[in-house]
Amino acid sequence: MIEFRKEDIEKLDFIIDKVLENGYSDFGDLDKTETSDDFIRYLYILNEYGVCDCSFTEDMEFAKKNEKTKHFKLQGGFKSLYSESIKKSKLDNERNSLELENLKLQNENLEYQKSIRNMENKIRKLTTDNLRLGNWDIRFRWYIAIIGFLLGIITKYFMDK
Repeated sequence: MIEFRKEDIEKLDFIIDKVLENGYSDFGDLDKTETSDDFIRYLYILNEYGVCDCSFTEDMEFAKKNEKTKHFKLQGGFKSLYSESIKKSKLDNERNSLELENLKLQNENLEYQKSIRNMENKIRKLTTDNLRLGNWDIRFRWYIAIIGFLLGIITKYFMDK
């Protein structure tokens, strides 16, 4: 698709005005600063948007009115089309920016969840180690109690004799 530029808007709308006024427009309607190649490019743009029936022959290139020409002009012409494309471009940029931000937030969320899982694993390991140490401590105290009880019995036996 041939894209039009901001500086093309005035010329394209001028050609549409001439087509609506005369029923057609040819290269002679443009001012002398425009070249034939510029006019042909304008006709290709008009043809692509379907707002004029454009003919390209060896002798002459021209645009003539069709059923969409008046409606297109009433809708604001290429000036309106350009401003809509700018708005759409801004919205697309904003959407892309928001999608990028969303992806960053999702990535941060995944990293956060990963760190939570790591912390939970550490907590689980520390809890296991703590229980193991607690069990060892309980066993050690029982051993000391039994040894103390046995030493007490042995001491009492030797003292009573």
